[in-house]
Amino acid sequence: DRMSEDVGLSASWVTASAAYGTLAAAAGHPGEAAAAAAPAEAARRALMARYWDPQKSIWIAGYSVSGAPMTDERSHSGLLGNGLFPTDQEEATLNRLAGSVFETDWGTRSMSSVSHGYEPHSYASGSIFALSTAATAQAFWRDHRPAIAAPILESLLPWVQMDSCGHIHEVADGDHFQPQVESVPEQIWSSSGFLHAAVRGLFGLDVLCGVHI
Repeated sequence: DRMSEDVGLSASWVTASAAYGTLAAAAGHPGEAAAAAAPAEAARRALMARYWDPQKSIWIAGYSVSGAPMTDERSHSGLLGNGLFPTDQEEATLNRLAGSVFETDWGTRSMSSVSHGYEPHSYASGSIFALSTAATAQAFWRDHRPAIAAPILESLLPWVQMDSCGHIHEVADGDHFQPQVESVPEQIWSSSGFLHAAVRGLFGLDVLCGVHI
């Protein structure tokens, strides 16, 4: 019973549609901006209602073809800080992400270790992505939790010696500090994600382009 809806993809549609509206407004196309903003807002509200698990206090990973919710706990750091979920739901999710079922000494698991489908040696079912780990650290800084954010970002420092010095792998095993078999040994997303989290999270520097709507 494979997945037919994914919360990450659904959220990406919302943010992409909203971003298109912003670009359209900046380019002087108010009609297109309004046409993008309305469905983006409707989809955002639907996302909050459809993908939240009040029992586990974390989002629902998706839905199967038969319509059943798939409740494996996924970190999905990109869902945080984008106004996709209310503040209380983000707070509850961060509390869950801070625990040992997600956090290791070398990063944040993509799926919690207590999930039914957890497989630490699988690329998408429990392995640790450097990019997502950095984004998780940034989310905790954004939520004013530096005591949690700093160790998460620091957990990526040993990655620069995992293979060739200075290179940061794409993905590591969820149970052992070693590269996943499918991992790209040097990925620009991993390196830039670390720097991005350091600049915006650790140092708190952000540049907003002057777009007035």
